[in-house]
Amino acid sequence: MTDAAESNKMPLLDHLIELRQRLFYSVVALILAFLVCFYFSEALFDFLAQPLTNLLIEIGQDPTYYYTHLLEKFF
Repeated sequence: MTDAAESNKMPLLDHLIELRQRLFYSVVALILAFLVCFYFSEALFDFLAQPLTNLLIEIGQDPTYYYTHLLEKFF
């Protein structure tokens, strides 16, 4: 092995510590992204529903959305 390969070797415990740290950062980033999206959820929904709203107005129907199930708005 070369000296560069030898210097990059880490014991298993060091790999696990690095993995734990990266997983922690990933979870924190996911939570922050969720909070940002949740804060702007109404604007995001309006943006995504705009094409359907325009189509419903164009064909003369009421563009009001009705949800009959708790999670239906998300799907």
